Amino acid sequence: MAPKRNTRTPEHYDVPIQPIAYILANNLTFPEGNVVKYITRHRFKGEDKDIYKIIRYAMYILRDEYAEEKENMQDEIREIIEGVYNYKDYKHEAIVDQQANE
Repeated sequence: MAPKRNTRTPEHYDVPIQPIAYILANNLTFPEGNVVKYITRHRFKGEDKDIYKIIRYAMYILRDEYAEEKENMQDEIREIIEGVYNYKDYKHEAIVDQQANE
C-alpha cells in the first residue's frame, strides 16, 4: 500500500487560476511555465528568490529562442538592467520633487 500523500495546498498556490492549468492550456515550454509559476506565487511567499528564478528562466528563453537573431543580446540586457535602476532613481527623484512642491 502506498503511503498517504499530504494533499494540503500551500497558501502560495491558492489562486483562482492554477499555474499548471494556464501552462497546459497555452502549451508553454518548461522555462515559460516556470516564469508563470514563479510570478504567480512570489507575493504569497514573500521571497525575492522567486523573482531571481523568473529572471533566470526568462534568460533561458532569450538564449534558446532569440539569441541567433541578436548579436548584441548581452548589451541589450545590460541596458535593461541599467534602465531598471535608473527608473528607480528617477521615480525616487519624482516623488521627492512632488513632496517638495506640496
